[in-house]
Amino acid sequence: FAFILGVTAGYLNGSWADRVVTGMAVVGVSVPNYWLGMLLINCFAVELQLLPASGMGPQGSITFNILHPQHLRHVILPVVTLSMIPMGIIARTTRAAVAKTLNQDFVQTLRAKGLKAQTVAGHVVKNALPQILAVMGLQFGYLLGGSILVETVFTWPGTGFLLNKAILTRDIPVLQGVTLLLATFFVVTNLLVDLLQTAVLSGTGRAAQIGRPVAGKTGTTSSNKDGWFIGFSSGLTTGVWMGRDDARPVGESCPGVAP
Repeated sequence: FAFILGVTAGYLNGSWADRVVTGMAVVGVSVPNYWLGMLLINCFAVELQLLPASGMGPQGSITFNILHPQHLRHVILPVVTLSMIPMGIIARTTRAAVAKTLNQDFVQTLRAKGLKAQTVAGHVVKNALPQILAVMGLQFGYLLGGSILVETVFTWPGTGFLLNKAILTRDIPVLQGVTLLLATFFVVTNLLVDLLQTAVLSGTGRAAQIGRPVAGKTGTTSSNKDGWFIGFSSGLTTGVWMGRDDARPVGESCPGVAP
């Protein structure tokens, strides 16, 4: 959801939608999650009595099933509380990455070539995705550490609640075990993000390579078996690689290139 809001704000840079998303992101990052949790409990559990204030379900954590309506009601407040800060950071990062990518030269080339807006948006998102994935991976790791206070506020029997209990009771073996488990999850998550970034970069390497030099004049176009490379400006030009899915078939005549 934060990714969609960030992409929308990046495309509508300077509009009222951008200001709304940016304001929501700033508020989400600025509010402490434990204070937000207590505020939500006071509002929706105490005053309105719409959602439960604590626990994992009517029968505790023994028979928890997220698909069950009663158990799902216990998840809403902790999830909203825990996700506010990561959503704000991801939305701001996505907005900045998309807005920066839109100002690059290859986007103008794609539009000048006559590609549809959906195709251009796909190239923009793909080129901004590696930076966004890195932030998502870090925020997922921070969720594991930030869950300590949230699980304590909502009495949610998870790793954070167990870690807090071990600290209060000075249970060193449990403290060491939980810390090692959380650190392992953090390392594995970052490893998976790095692998995913590599896959994304390999998939977008031919979609847009900014600053790739090609000698020639204005409008110079070269080709090989994989697609077209369109250069612009004079002298030592830069251009954008157009894959075969976005370009005319290889071998078809075009200005500057022999069939």
